[in-house]
Amino acid sequence: MKEQRKNDGVVAAPVQRRNEAFRLLSDKLRKLSEGRPQTPSEVLLRQSREER
Repeated sequence: MKEQRKNDGVVAAPVQRRNEAFRLLSDKLRKLSEGRPQTPSEVLLRQSREER
């Protein structure tokens, strides 16, 4: 069991730190992708069935 825990450093981190790290990464990703065209699949997801 100790061997498993050695490899789970992320799991052992406090939940707040992991959540904050995720928020920071998602903010960076949003800024990088801001203003870029969406992929066709995302456009289709936002259309209603009648529009297709």
